[in-house]
Amino acid sequence: MTSELATNAVRADATYGQDIGLGIELTGAGLRLEVADSADGKPELRCAGDDEVCGRGLAPVDALADDWGVASRDGGGKVVWVSLALSLSEGAVR
Repeated sequence: MTSELATNAVRADATYGQDIGLGIELTGAGLRLEVADSADGKPELRCAGDDEVCGRGLAPVDALADDWGVASRDGGGKVVWVSLALSLSEGAVR
């Protein structure tokens, strides 16, 4: 999922010189991944045609994530985030 979101950020029509940021937050209940870029366009889940090279990456993100979305970023651009619920097996160390 991180690779897909980061690839989308790199491929986005971002303003030259703006950084791409990655954030990872681990809590007791879950993991949140965030990728920020300076482009205004928002990724959308879609069904790519058989002859299209791109457009399939968000389908596995949507299928595997517990939730995901897009938020505006201060100063322009966006943050695409993914939330994953974590369950610890019995006896796992925290």
